[in-house]
Amino acid sequence: LNVLTSTEVLLLVAGGEGIVHTYTPARFKPLALQSESKTLIQACMGATKTS
Repeated sequence: LNVLTSTEVLLLVAGGEGIVHTYTPARFKPLALQSESKTLIQACMGATKTS
């Protein structure tokens, strides 16, 4: 999708065990790695762990 639309994409994949995987371009890495962001992602997804 990002290639077709020439956009940058932050992808979150929530596993069945509450683990959240992320794929981000360099521009969004700080957003996905900050503890505040991880806490927000966990709250939104109902997860208990991130990786």
